[in-house]
Amino acid sequence: MSRRLIRDPTTGRKRADFFANLSNDGWFHDQEKYQHLQLLVFRCIENRVPLARSSNTGISAFIDSCGRVQETIEPNTVGAAVTHINLDSRETLYTRYGDVFPIGCLVLVGFACAARLIESRRLARAQNRATSAEKRDNSSA
Repeated sequence: MSRRLIRDPTTGRKRADFFANLSNDGWFHDQEKYQHLQLLVFRCIENRVPLARSSNTGISAFIDSCGRVQETIEPNTVGAAVTHINLDSRETLYTRYGDVFPIGCLVLVGFACAARLIESRRLARAQNRATSAEKRDNSSA
């Protein structure tokens, strides 16, 4: 799922009230089915959108906008689940601005690395100058 499904590009506002995820997990091993559900929990949290998931051989579940998994049907089990989905009108920083925060963090790390590199080179030059001056003093004495 993508932020583009949630955010209206013209207004920048949230445009989805909930997700409906239909999935064919028949291709995956048991552990991967649980991973798919865990990934959906993060999508619900980062966008504050509840989700109804139906999977033919995976885990079917309802997830609220805070990431709480409710009413699950285990893999390879026939069944049905019904629950009330509470819509959430809150917008998250990610929904509104996208990847601005992680890109900003990457830029800060880049500046920190560059500053460290510049400082280490400055110290190395100063140490080389001190060593050269010491050699000159020793050779002239």
